[in-house]
Parts: sequence; C-alpha cells; structure tokens
Amino acid sequence: MIEEVGRAQGWEIHYVPGSFAESLERARRGEVDLATSVAFTERAQYLDYGKEVTLTVWSILYANPKVPIQSVFDVRGRRVAVMKSDVNGQHFIDLCRKFEIQVDFVVVPSFEDVMLTVAAGAADAGVTTSIFSARAR
Repeated sequence: MIEEVGRAQGWEIHYVPGSFAESLERARRGEVDLATSVAFTERAQYLDYGKEVTLTVWSILYANPKVPIQSVFDVRGRRVAVMKSDVNGQHFIDLCRKFEIQVDFVVVPSFEDVMLTVAAGAADAGVTTSIFSARAR
C-alpha cells in the first residue's frame, strides 16, 4: 500500500531498517516521515495519525506446543515473550495484572524474536499481531 500511495503522490521512498522501538524513536525525533502499524496511543503526542483505518490488527498469544496453554489463566507462573514498545504486548501485560496473573515477561526486540524465543523454549508463549502471524505462515 505504501508503494502504491507513494507512486500516486510522487514520493521517493527510502526504507530505514530497525526494530519497532527504534522506528518509533526515529519518528519521535523527526528522522523518518512515516511509520506503519502504529496503534493509536499516547504516541499521538508526537505522531500524526491518518483519518481512515486501512487495516485492523489484533493480538495473538502463541504457545509452545509442548506447553498446555488454552486461556490467559494458563500463563500463570510461565514465561511470555513480548516485543519492546509493542502495544499488544503491553495490553497483555495489563490484562495479566488486572487478573492478578503472575507472569515472567521476556522482552525482545521484534516479533520474530518473540517466536524464536518461544521455539527455543526460552519462553512458554509469546504475543504477536495478526499481521505478523499472517506473514509468518
């Protein structure tokens, strides 16, 4: 979608690699003009959000197949990987706190690292987005 809009608007697009947290910081400092898939939060203090929703994203909790996790309550006492600065992970952390579910959260730089951490057994489950999940298949 970015490519198509860029062509229509005559933009010269340069992609800047980095983690999600690094991208947010670059946007905050004005070093990049566009960041994608950024949930509307207090970030509105330094980001301008579009007026139309182009994509709906939701959170997904993935569990290592060897670990019996069927609901949020099953993560009690377990390790759950979340991506740094990701609102989905933060919402999951908040949900666990509200239900007083003790969890050892493992903070990693990317959704790929979330999945790798779970696959390696360094976490029992991990939180990603539906977009990442669809891409990873």
